[in-house]
Amino acid sequence: MEFSGRAYADVIELVTSMDYPPFVSNEVPDDGLVTALVRESYAVSGHTIKLRLMPWKRAYRAVEQGQYHGTFV
Repeated sequence: MEFSGRAYADVIELVTSMDYPPFVSNEVPDDGLVTALVRESYAVSGHTIKLRLMPWKRAYRAVEQGQYHGTFV
């Protein structure tokens, strides 16, 4: 997982591409195995995630520019 330098927040804004089934995909339950694990991991620590979808290169660049807290897969 890649993280930006943004401050801690109750809602964690993540960005990813949904083209890695069955790990990350909006065509399988819970948006994929990894998405479910990421959501649950943040929930355990009292956070929720807001997930934005975009092509992978653009998502990674957006995190580097500090537009999102992080990305995964």
